[in-house]
Amino acid sequence: MRTANLVIWSVLAILMASSKGTAADPPPSFNKDVMPVLTKYCFACHTAGTAKGGISLDSFAALTKMGKKGTLVVASKPEESLLVKVVTGQGKLMPPKKSKERPTEAEIAKVKVWITAGAKDDTARTSLERETVLSMVAGFNQPLPARRGSFFDH
Repeated sequence: MRTANLVIWSVLAILMASSKGTAADPPPSFNKDVMPVLTKYCFACHTAGTAKGGISLDSFAALTKMGKKGTLVVASKPEESLLVKVVTGQGKLMPPKKSKERPTEAEIAKVKVWITAGAKDDTARTSLERETVLSMVAGFNQPLPARRGSFFDH
């Protein structure tokens, strides 16, 4: 009996341990994870106002548009994405060597995972989340309405 209980508990422990790794982590967010990397390393030269080489990186649409040298982001195909090629040195290295900062391996990996996961644009969703939170916070700044006839009035 004692051996049977030990076996049952061991099997349950193994099943629980193996099930922890099955839940997939959500893919990186364009707005929360990828855009900050682009802002930090690319915006000095590649926004609508400057757009060196005709390349603007300030919107999802700009990233997925076909350019003279190819498409910056090819959904689900990081190896074909010009953005990955240039930050990893497989093409013209960007940011250039004279730049003070370069994306870290972790930042590059996050961009690759986002592309591999389909390079989804979540800009509208995260903007809606931000508006919802702001409207909720604004609601808390309002005085509470007077309550009449409540239980506590007696």
